[in-house]
Amino acid sequence: MNSETHLLVLFYIFYISAMTLLVTMSYEYALKNKLGYFFLLISYISTAVYFVLFSLSDSMLSLIIVVYFWLIMQISYNLGKYKFAIVSSLIIQEILMSLLYYAIVRAV
Repeated sequence: MNSETHLLVLFYIFYISAMTLLVTMSYEYALKNKLGYFFLLISYISTAVYFVLFSLSDSMLSLIIVVYFWLIMQISYNLGKYKFAIVSSLIIQEILMSLLYYAIVRAV
């Protein structure tokens, strides 16, 4: 691995640390208040944008994955299953962050 790869991996480690803290605090806030779900949604969107940008060779597949995960969260939220939407958002974000790591390592 070259120095650019190491820099990307270090950036990813910092990003995951920050996002894990943000998602955890948003999860606790969402359990108390329905407004907290929108913080989870914003953090999901930022992770999704990074995932799509880092997987440009398979951009259509990454867009399908991102939209499918978003639909799961939004449909469950709109149907009134708030706790399921919150927990699924948390799990989906962790899956998306793992896919982001795979896209970074594969692309470099």
